[in-house]
Amino acid sequence: MFRAKAKEVGAPITFAEDLDLPVPESDLQGPYQPKNLITISAALEVYRSLEGSLPLNDEQIAEGLLQVQKTTGLRGRWQIISEETGDHSAPGDLA
Repeated sequence: MFRAKAKEVGAPITFAEDLDLPVPESDLQGPYQPKNLITISAALEVYRSLEGSLPLNDEQIAEGLLQVQKTTGLRGRWQIISEETGDHSAPGDLA
């Protein structure tokens, strides 16, 4: 479907899995984040190859990926936010 649409509109298409990119480090957590991060890396590679694109160096990208939650508030879908279950069966006073 993606290839057909790209061909129909005469647009180039890039698939992240076709590129040999390392998984960058990020503060996003969850089992699917490595695939998301590879997609981000592929999109940035394509963007940086475009004429007139804003200059982004590897250090800026790495720093940004390490601060995604802080700068955007985004969280991974399967990220553990707290280990506290709210179970009050443990001994002690209730708050």
